[in-house]
Amino acid sequence: MTKEDKRYSEPIVCGHCFNVAPMEQLYHHWEHMNGEPPYETEKCHEILICPSCRKMVIRNYIWTEVYSDPTDVEYEYVYPLLPQIPVGLPSHISKQLVDAIRIKNRDSNAYGVLIGRVIELTCKDKGAMGRFLHNKLEDLSKKGEIPERLFKIAKNLKDIRNIGAHPDLGELTQEEVPIIENLCRALFEYVYSAPYLAMKAEENLAEIKNRKTIHSSPATSNDTN
Repeated sequence: MTKEDKRYSEPIVCGHCFNVAPMEQLYHHWEHMNGEPPYETEKCHEILICPSCRKMVIRNYIWTEVYSDPTDVEYEYVYPLLPQIPVGLPSHISKQLVDAIRIKNRDSNAYGVLIGRVIELTCKDKGAMGRFLHNKLEDLSKKGEIPERLFKIAKNLKDIRNIGAHPDLGELTQEEVPIIENLCRALFEYVYSAPYLAMKAEENLAEIKNRKTIHSSPATSNDTN
């Protein structure tokens, strides 16, 4: 196979080395599935190779003619399992979160600092006002973007960021990493994932209703008396 013949994926995260790049497709297999007529449905099994560590990534996905855009596809990563990124995050925030995840097992303090950056970006994305991160989080709470309970969670993340950045405040360890991850997930799922999933559900329901309306419409006749 020549270089021109090679096929590549969209930029994805390698679950081995956490590099983000398009991956060469080594193998793919299409499997026909029984979709809802008149839509054809196919399941694809893919083997990709990371350009950085040269290790394999295996994933599955389903394609149907209902999808109007490749970004509608939801991938199931079989090997290795990817870090769970909450759905609905803007791409620039997701990228920063991945950068933090890439370093979490090597440097807990750096991980805490990068998580703080992700929270800063979230505040900016939501139009938070204030000079300091604490003020911005408080502004989001007053606007109803986050509830009081999540405001307290986000404040904890701000404090963790400060510990990671300032040696005189102490040091983060691997024991704190799962706690940071859970705090972040709670925040992102409320701010981004819940609205995103609600929007997708509305879109899917609209598509279903549209299809049912088309199928149930009485056939017109061209016969003349």
